[in-house]
Amino acid sequence: RTIFFSFLLIIMILLTTFLNSPVIYFLTLSPFLILCFRSRPKRAKKPLVYTKRAKRLKVLYLIIFLFLCSSGIFLIGYLFAKYDLESSFESFNFLRYLKFYDYYFSKSFATSILVSTLYCVILIYITPCIMCLSLALISPYEKRINRRFYKSAADKIERLKKSNGLKVIGITGSYGKTSTKNFLASILNEAYPTFASFESYNTPMGLSKVINENIDETVSVFIAEMGARYRGDILELMELCKPDITILTAIGPAHLETFGCVENITAEKWDIVLPYKSEKLNPSFCFINSDNEYIYTQFKKYLDEKKIYDARKYYPLYYQSYENMFQLKKADKPIVFTYGINASRSPFFLCQSLNPGENGTDFTVKILDLLQWKNYSNDKEIDLNKELNGNTLNDEQNDHHCNASNNNTNNNDDDSYSNTNNDKDNDNYNNTNNDKDNDSYSIKNNYIEYKFSTCLLGKHNVVNLLGSIGCAYILGVPVEKIKKAVSKIEPVAHRLQLIRTSFDTLIIDDAYNANPDSSAAALEVVSYFEGRKKIIVTPGFIELGKLQYDANFNFGKEISKIFDIAIFVGIANKDALISGFESAKSSNKYFYFDTLDDAMKILPSIQTGPCLILFENDLTDNY
Repeated sequence: RTIFFSFLLIIMILLTTFLNSPVIYFLTLSPFLILCFRSRPKRAKKPLVYTKRAKRLKVLYLIIFLFLCSSGIFLIGYLFAKYDLESSFESFNFLRYLKFYDYYFSKSFATSILVSTLYCVILIYITPCIMCLSLALISPYEKRINRRFYKSAADKIERLKKSNGLKVIGITGSYGKTSTKNFLASILNEAYPTFASFESYNTPMGLSKVINENIDETVSVFIAEMGARYRGDILELMELCKPDITILTAIGPAHLETFGCVENITAEKWDIVLPYKSEKLNPSFCFINSDNEYIYTQFKKYLDEKKIYDARKYYPLYYQSYENMFQLKKADKPIVFTYGINASRSPFFLCQSLNPGENGTDFTVKILDLLQWKNYSNDKEIDLNKELNGNTLNDEQNDHHCNASNNNTNNNDDDSYSNTNNDKDNDNYNNTNNDKDNDSYSIKNNYIEYKFSTCLLGKHNVVNLLGSIGCAYILGVPVEKIKKAVSKIEPVAHRLQLIRTSFDTLIIDDAYNANPDSSAAALEVVSYFEGRKKIIVTPGFIELGKLQYDANFNFGKEISKIFDIAIFVGIANKDALISGFESAKSSNKYFYFDTLDDAMKILPSIQTGPCLILFENDLTDNY
């Protein structure tokens, strides 16, 4: 449409050269006016919010645009006046008495106006080039501001670590990091003043803003979400936050357009455990999801190369003490705790007995019995206490800590237990809790078992919660407080959020983001709900590079097996989703719409009886 009006404008300008009617001048301007009023951008899903940097860039862009516009019009008028191009429109030359660089306007003034209009249209076409020019000009200034802002945040973290004992927890992963961050913040707030980075503020500048504006002496624990789109992003965030504890939630095919392959993603995400060529940034200990194949494979590789310590063998007791959370001592290598639901991998924190339902999930967490293990190891070659860079505990201090840990444990009715067998190789333990009716925990086969309940849906949410529980447990938060916090945790907005309506319709809002793994978990959650008509609204997955078509094809195929009606939105994955859906040769139906607004209009007409509607992913405006 823009091109059509521009060509029409050029034709009208040519007509004015040969026709002797002033009306033609007004007709010539009409395409430009129509273009201005009709070419309005469509309503965005989220209103545009300008950052300070964006405002500076916009101001520079406007200055350059206005300079080019005014100088171009000035030059056009000057040339028409100088060469006095002949025109017979004497009656329309109403500004001929105005001076213009000591020239009087010629009869061609009106024609110069039309040429100036065409020049402005051309400027509109090259606005991307003008924006690139503005960005190039302002880039050195912005880099100086960013460096100063980044350094201010890094210095503040360093200062608070020394003066107030601030502890920083860094969380990354292809997915699950925002949920884990929010879960962990809710739990740690039961024991320590904790602050978590906002929403998805996970870039160097985003975290610098949070640190500079929100972290102060009143904060004991800062939880930083760390995102990555390019190789080296995690290392930059590690240098900024210098986390004492890190959590690696999951690795999968995400941002493949920038990383290229999952192997590059794995290397990047593992920088949060072993920063590349930066041993001074090594965290004290890390928590990793051992269920994830990419993570577990790398974990075994680093164990074989003796680059990390396995907490199941070398975990020193003094890390567990509630009183010593602010005196964490750093080993020469990160101590890695594993968590997950795959019992065959014997994670330090094992989740079992999952009982999912429409109202949430009940589950059991099994934690290695630290008091039984003490400093015993199946591998006697390494004594971690001798590897603490001089910060070792002598036997007297270690015995004192063990006694303190026993006393601290026995003071908690829910946690109290004792080992009544002198044979360290015997796995049978007796529960000496005075409350015989309390079944909130038990001890079996070197594990302590605790029962939890949460309103969260989905196995992957429970796994994210397990990582948070493990981190809080090691930091000394009493189990009763952990259980209390877990029971109160609400789903993160737009992440498998269950919404009950008054029309016997349930909505599962999982629209924030989607990838093949998280969507598989969402489809599993849908299977919990029986006796309802199932409807899905989805645009599919993006940023999967060469894997995108196949991933969406398989997604469409799975959808056809579970949902009665599928509504596909947007052109990005239209062909793959529909082809996958049709390949299953199911009797279920599907619809396609260009926008989510159009898709929403059909929902009332297809809701009959009890329904379940899953919103899986919602693409941004640029898609």
